[in-house]
Amino acid sequence: MWELELVNKLTSYVNGYNLSQFMEDSWLWRGETNGCFSVKSAYCGMFEQHKDSFECEILAVTWKLKVQSKIRFLPGMVFRNKIPAGDNLIHRNIDIGIANYNCKFCLNALETMEHLLFRCPIITIVWNSCYG
Repeated sequence: MWELELVNKLTSYVNGYNLSQFMEDSWLWRGETNGCFSVKSAYCGMFEQHKDSFECEILAVTWKLKVQSKIRFLPGMVFRNKIPAGDNLIHRNIDIGIANYNCKFCLNALETMEHLLFRCPIITIVWNSCYG
């Protein structure tokens, strides 16, 4: 169900173009003048709309860190609320059993991004031990 919005957005985008059955399909990446994809152009395109924002500053710093790529991608996932926390699973109708939607650390609250990063009493102890 949650993908329906993406399909509708894609459909409305494609409807703005004249498609021809007589032309051969080809790949073209608009992020580069030569039409070829690059990770750098994809990264720049993703954050162009936020280039002066706090979010973009955080993403720019974390992107340059010499860490595993999953660590570099985490802030972007957080800012876009794409972490598969309990509330997102419920929103996407992904059934994993009602008890599993709670925080895996404290077991007392619905697992949300805000709870996982700031509200969970167990995670607060971890943050305080790191930065206390």
